[in-house]
Amino acid sequence: MATLEVLLTVWASTFAVVWRRVRQGRLRPTWSFVYEVTCLVMKREFARLARRSFPAQRAGWDARAMPDPTRRRARLEERAIGGVPCAVVTPKVGEPTERTLLYLHGGAYIFGSIATNRELMGRLALAARARVVAPLYRLAPEHPFPAAVDDAMAVYRVLVADGRLALAGDSAGGGLAVATLVRARDEGAPMAACAALISPWVDLAARGGTLETNEECDFFSPALVACWAETYLGGASATAPLASPAHARLEGLPPLLVQVGGAEMILEQVRAFAARANEAGVDCTLDEWPDMFHDWHVFASLFAKSRAALERLGEFVRRHA
Repeated sequence: MATLEVLLTVWASTFAVVWRRVRQGRLRPTWSFVYEVTCLVMKREFARLARRSFPAQRAGWDARAMPDPTRRRARLEERAIGGVPCAVVTPKVGEPTERTLLYLHGGAYIFGSIATNRELMGRLALAARARVVAPLYRLAPEHPFPAAVDDAMAVYRVLVADGRLALAGDSAGGGLAVATLVRARDEGAPMAACAALISPWVDLAARGGTLETNEECDFFSPALVACWAETYLGGASATAPLASPAHARLEGLPPLLVQVGGAEMILEQVRAFAARANEAGVDCTLDEWPDMFHDWHVFASLFAKSRAALERLGEFVRRHA
C-alpha cells in the first residue's frame, strides 16, 4: 500500500512540477528537475502522513524507507547502552574505527527508526571513519520532553568515558545533540570532542520569518512545525533550554559544525543559533548550502551535493575526534 501511495505521489508531483516550470520556471535557481520533484513528493507525503495517528505515521515512514546501499560496507548491530536500545553501525573496511559518533536521528521527536535512518547512519560511519551509535530514544507523544534528552544523556555518559567521542544529529536530532552537550556541561560530565549538526531544529518557539517565506521550497508547513513542537513539549515551555537549545547558555560547548540549506524553513533560527554560539566563545562553523532544502543529506543516493555535505561533515569529525 505504501509503495502504491508513493508512486502515485511521484506521478502527481512530476506532472505538477512540469506544469509549474512551464508557467513560472524553476522554483529555485539551481534546482534540477529531479530535485524539485523530490521536494514536492516529500512535502505531499509529510502532509498525507500527518493526518494519521502517531503510530500510523511511524509505520508509514518505516514503510517508505529506501534500500540502503551502504549495507555491504558497514554492518549494523543492536544492543542496549546505558539502558537505552541503540543501533551500532561500524565500517567493515578501512582504518580502525577508534572514534565513536553518537548520532541522534531526526523525526520531529515523534518518528524515526533504524529503518528510516539506516542509510544515513552507514554514510556517517564511512565518512567519519567511526563507530556510529544511534540511540532509539523514546518518542512523543507517549514520551514527551525531556524523555529524549534523558535517553540521549544516558548513552552519552557511557560513551564519553571511552574517549574520542563526537556527536551528530539531523533535524530534531541536531537540536537534541546540542541539548545533550548543554546538559553534560551543566552536570560536569566530560565534554565530547565536537558535534556536527545537520539542519538542526534548535528553537521550538520560533514563528514567522523563513518558516513562512521558505515554506514553498521545503517539506513542511508552519502549522505542522507548531504541531510537532506542541506534541513533543507536552506542556513544557517552548523556550526551555533543553527543549530549544537556541535559548540555552552555550558557553563551554566543543567545536560545532552547523550545516543548513538556504531553502530551509528553519534557516533563520539556525543562523541565529550559530551567531549566538560564536558570541559565547564556541568555535562554531556555519556551513550554509545555497538552495538546499531540509535534511538534504538523506538523499545521498540521488544527489552529489548530499554526498559532498556528508564528506565535509566526516572530515570535520575526523579532524576533531
